[in-house]
Amino acid sequence: MFNQVCMKIVMEIGCIF
Repeated sequence: MFNQVCMKIVMEIGCIF
């Protein structure tokens, strides 16, 4: 799912999904 990937991005940039 995108949730796990989003979490990693949100910690790096800031997911907006």
